[in-house]
Amino acid sequence: MIDIHIGVGHSRVGGVTFKVWGEQFFSAYKTMDKRLNSPVPYFLLCRSLELFLKAIHLREKSHRKVRSEYGHDLVGSYNNLPESYKCLSDDQFAVLVRCNEFYSKKGFEYLTPEFLVETYSGFYNIPELTKLEQIVEKVLVTMPNVFVSK
Repeated sequence: MIDIHIGVGHSRVGGVTFKVWGEQFFSAYKTMDKRLNSPVPYFLLCRSLELFLKAIHLREKSHRKVRSEYGHDLVGSYNNLPESYKCLSDDQFAVLVRCNEFYSKKGFEYLTPEFLVETYSGFYNIPELTKLEQIVEKVLVTMPNVFVSK
């Protein structure tokens, strides 16, 4: 959990909050028009996945430690999950690795040369959205017991 000091107030933000925020990013993805060549749906899915993974890590580690160890590295975060939460097939993990090459460098947030090449080439080097969506759904399904007390 992290401590947030707002004026005289004080709040703790942790795994449950990260899971809720991840669900909100995922919900935004589900409602958007995905027919355009845009980085937005990729960003929403990757951010959702990042928050779900960090929610799991926050059971054992402080927010500061999770942030410093993983940043926006989806692969590093996934690889360091407890074994019981590692649910991806080899093919799904390969999709995660490929998306992480863009996401970890904020490639879905800013107009980068790599993203421009992908846009004009029809996203041939970035996995299909449906494959990334299946990964997010699979990780979310493994999470129900994350917040049960040990």
